Amino acid sequence: MKRIIYSLIVTILLFFNVFLCQAQELKIKYPLTNDDMEEAINLGFERKRCGIYLKDQWKSWCGWGSSGFSLWILTPYGRVCNAAYEAQRKYLNFSRKDVTEEMLLPYVLIIVYPDMPKRAAIDDFERAQGLEHVVLADTKKTLIIHPSALELFDQEKKMENGTVVIYKGAYVEFTIEDVLRVSRKDFRKKGEFFIKVIGTKSEKEFKIKKKHLQHLK
Repeated sequence: MKRIIYSLIVTILLFFNVFLCQAQELKIKYPLTNDDMEEAINLGFERKRCGIYLKDQWKSWCGWGSSGFSLWILTPYGRVCNAAYEAQRKYLNFSRKDVTEEMLLPYVLIIVYPDMPKRAAIDDFERAQGLEHVVLADTKKTLIIHPSALELFDQEKKMENGTVVIYKGAYVEFTIEDVLRVSRKDFRKKGEFFIKVIGTKSEKEFKIKKKHLQHLK
């Protein structure tokens, strides 16, 4: 009997050790130090982009219909890195003095691109849709966080008859604290959460998984 109890205790301890090893905390660098900025700039000069790019995998595989929503997620570190990347790509100089105050503001930027028609055919236009709103949700979807700012932009597509149709994308800002808060609420302690994109016709969920967190510096 004692041996059974001992084995049970060992099993429980092993389970909790594995569980704790899997725990993940999202860590976003803020405020950025001079060393952080130099690191981000050097990474951009190495032709590497920072942040997370996600797209609707199912729709992207198909050659017809609509593209599905897609998005970029950028922290202050990512914005500095990508600015250096773009400068390097265009053979321009970029240094610490080129880092703007806007890049360093305490928010996570999510650029959401609309669900665009893939062809000029009317069937594809009927499936496409623009964006209306974006929220964050924890993994149990009990916590919903609205953005601190949302600015729509236009993306055009021309139909076969020459008519131009405009679809809305958006620049969406969430405070760093709100992103950390929704990540910490993951009931599996992996730091995962959802970005819910609300379109004019339907909703698309993007899950930020444990494997993505290392890219949100």
